[in-house]
Amino acid sequence: MRDYVKTDMPEERIIGLAWALRDFKPEQIEHYFLDETMVTFGIGDDRWAEVAMPGTIEALAQKLLGTPR
Repeated sequence: MRDYVKTDMPEERIIGLAWALRDFKPEQIEHYFLDETMVTFGIGDDRWAEVAMPGTIEALAQKLLGTPR
């Protein structure tokens, strides 16, 4: 996969991550996403940069971790 993925993560860490997830099943994956109401466009000179609205990432993190708001 080296020809298809660019990362600064050390190879040992990638192998460790793969080993830690060896018994992980796809049905265990939780899906979270940002819809059009959760983002805005434009940062500085880049009008196409997509940015999460304030508090959005924190709210999704709380949902993922199961912590109350």
